[in-house]
Amino acid sequence: MALQDSGGYFEILNNKNELCVIVHGFRVNTSLNFEMAERLSGAYDIACPLLAGHNSVPADLKNVLYSDWINNVKKCIVKFSGKYKKIHFIGHSMGGAIGLYLAGAENLFYSLTTINSPVFLNKKNFFLIKLYSFFNFNISMKKPSDSSYLEKWTGYTDNIPSFSFNEMLKLLKAASSVLHLVKIPVLIIQSSGDSRISPNNAEYIKGKISSDVKKIKYFNCPSHNIIVNKSFKNEVFSECESFLRRFH
Repeated sequence: MALQDSGGYFEILNNKNELCVIVHGFRVNTSLNFEMAERLSGAYDIACPLLAGHNSVPADLKNVLYSDWINNVKKCIVKFSGKYKKIHFIGHSMGGAIGLYLAGAENLFYSLTTINSPVFLNKKNFFLIKLYSFFNFNISMKKPSDSSYLEKWTGYTDNIPSFSFNEMLKLLKAASSVLHLVKIPVLIIQSSGDSRISPNNAEYIKGKISSDVKKIKYFNCPSHNIIVNKSFKNEVFSECESFLRRFH
C-alpha cells in the first residue's frame, strides 16, 4: 500500500542502515516534507514527527510551549536510538532551529541540515510579535496566492495565536544560546531571496557553531518554502543527498 500524505506523523522504514529525521517548521505540517522524504527514502529510513498544535486548528497552538516541540522531536529520535548506524537530522525553518538546539544541548544525531532556518528575526517582526503578544492578539500571516498552499501544508487558514509566535521566539533564543556547542557536520541551505526570515541567519549560524565541517549553500530562490518550490526543490534534494553521502 502506498504511503498516504496526511500531514501527520509518518515513517518510511525499509531496513536501511541509517535514518533521516525530517522536521517541519512553524504553522505547516509534515506534508511540506513529503517529497523530500520520498526522495531520500531510497538510501535512508525516514521519520517525520509532527510538532504539537500543528495539522489541526490554530487554537490548538495556544497552549503549546516551545519545549513541547523540542520534546516531540526528541521522543522520535530516542525511539530509534541504537537501531541505526547513524541518525541524520534535516529541519526546515523552525524545524532546523530545533535541530540546532538539540545538536548543541544533546548528542542525539550524527549530522544536521538546516533549510531556511532562523535563530533570530528582523527587528520589525520581533517587535510586532512582542506587541501582539502583549495585547494577546492573533496574528494574520500573509496568504500565498495559491490558496491550496494553506490547505495542503498547514491544515488551516485562520489567524495564529500570538502566544505561539512568542514561543517560537523563545525557541530561537534557546537555539542561539547553544550554537557554540554544535560540533557535528552541518549543511546550511538558504534562499537568498527569502522574505520570511533574514538570509543573514545563514552566515550567523555558520560563524557561531564549532563544527569542523560546516557549509552554506545559497539558492537564488524567492521562496521560504524552497523544498516545495518547483524550480528549486530537486536541486535542494540533490544538495542534501550529496552532503549525506559524505557520511554514509
